[in-house]
Amino acid sequence: AGPRVARLMAIAEQHPHQAQPAKARESAGHSYKLSRKLSGPSVRAEAAIALAMPLAMGIDCDRGEALIQEALGELSEAPHFVLNRVHVLKAGANVAGGRGG
Repeated sequence: AGPRVARLMAIAEQHPHQAQPAKARESAGHSYKLSRKLSGPSVRAEAAIALAMPLAMGIDCDRGEALIQEALGELSEAPHFVLNRVHVLKAGANVAGGRGG
């Protein structure tokens, strides 16, 4: 399921959030659901970010912010997750920017 989640996240990224938000939400939502079955925290965090972005840029800012928090919660403080945490924090800044905050 891991490679399938990665493919779905790539599809979501091909549909810019502003240009095709429904397709981005659909692909990201599917990858998010599949990622919940995986044990890898990095994949689960990335899938949460992939869904947070299109949600926050339109229909559900609160859910987008909650997904960013969820992504951070997936990652431990272990040094090998530092780049993942940076990516989540950058995505969180974009989500907050989409809200205007």
